[in-house]
Amino acid sequence: MRMFWPDCVNARDLGGLPTATGGRTRMGALFRSDNHNRLTPQGIRAITESGVSRILDLRWNWEARRGRQLSAGRWRHP
Repeated sequence: MRMFWPDCVNARDLGGLPTATGGRTRMGALFRSDNHNRLTPQGIRAITESGVSRILDLRWNWEARRGRQLSAGRWRHP
């Protein structure tokens, strides 16, 4: 399901995807999105209000240094 968060293009709720054990991911448990560099305070507020508590940042270190760093529970891939 597509999420409409201001200035966060291509955000999606991955709920309903099949798991390896035959189940499905829970709606609202896992989201994916594009680069966070364009987020405004309104976009950050919308993401927070959606219940997002952790961000797994899969950018390379050099990519992350160039962009915005979201602080609440942000985790980065080494």
